[in-house]
Amino acid sequence: MIVYQFSNSSADLAAWDTFLQSHPRGLYNQYSDWVQSYASYGFRTGFVFLKDGDILVGGAGYVVAQFSFFKFMVVPCGPVLLPGYEMEIDPCIQKLHQKAKETGCCYFQISLPLCKEHNAQDIFSLHSLPPSSFFYQGKEGTRFKFIIPLYGMRPIALEEPTFAGIRKGYSKNHLRNVVKGEKFGLQFRWISHEEQQLLAAAYACFEQNAKDKGYPIRSFDAIGDTLTTYLAKGLARIGVCFLGKTLVGALYVMECGGRYIYINGGVFKEHQDKGVSHFMHDWVIREAHQKGHLHYDISVGGSAGVIRFKEGFGSRLIAFESPRYWVLNRPVFALYRLFEKSIKKHKRLVAQFLYLLKKKK
Repeated sequence: MIVYQFSNSSADLAAWDTFLQSHPRGLYNQYSDWVQSYASYGFRTGFVFLKDGDILVGGAGYVVAQFSFFKFMVVPCGPVLLPGYEMEIDPCIQKLHQKAKETGCCYFQISLPLCKEHNAQDIFSLHSLPPSSFFYQGKEGTRFKFIIPLYGMRPIALEEPTFAGIRKGYSKNHLRNVVKGEKFGLQFRWISHEEQQLLAAAYACFEQNAKDKGYPIRSFDAIGDTLTTYLAKGLARIGVCFLGKTLVGALYVMECGGRYIYINGGVFKEHQDKGVSHFMHDWVIREAHQKGHLHYDISVGGSAGVIRFKEGFGSRLIAFESPRYWVLNRPVFALYRLFEKSIKKHKRLVAQFLYLLKKKK
């Protein structure tokens, strides 16, 4: 008999993290620390766990975001369920939907790790749902932009017995750039949670990259403690790339589901002619292969140029179904929509304000 349990206990969260880390269906943005990092904005978080007897077989973390009397509940991506328990997808979504109502939310949104075109060989995602599923009763898309869904994966297969065999899947241009980085004498290594100065320097590289390419990123003040926790627990790796004694780039991956997942990276402008990005990813792919990982998820998204860069390593896209949402309180949500354009224009400022407001409490 399947039992549903809403819990934030440290024991349940530790078991959940272990579950995600060890099973191929594990999702990094379901890690307890990842979900709870939204608390830095004053948002509340929670988890529902599915147990078959005493055995944990699935679950989902969610965020309850509040602006004044506007409340929104979002599941970034979930539930994560072991094979054989997919009949619980709808009951789980319905229980989360009901929880959103009980919490007084005007809006509920969920993204599923469900492939648009299911491939029986994909070990990462849920199987297809029938058209009658409760999930499809929600409207397609998102109307709340502060909690980012997971739109899919872009795995690079590492099943080849040798690393040379894996490199054969690179484009000729990518392989040339990797060799270029090697000829320049680039050096890459992971940093520990105790190397706070290097961690800040690596994150400054991510921030500069975000600024150059025009996308928002949390400040180091807001995310630094969370990153330190990830590193200490072994849930993430952050690496730095040097040319001699000069930091030229940095790269950040989560380790979940028996694979590395690329989260962020950057190369300082004056060093972008040295093949630094290609060199760093090649280094990570080599280590993942040595550790026995079957895949390296280089992640979805990015500009057309970024996608071409990711494809050049031999990756393939696994696109998830679009998120679905339900409006639970139409008058309140309609009022929110009046302010939505203004909020979206200043999303980064609003996030910083929420962080500072939380800090003063």
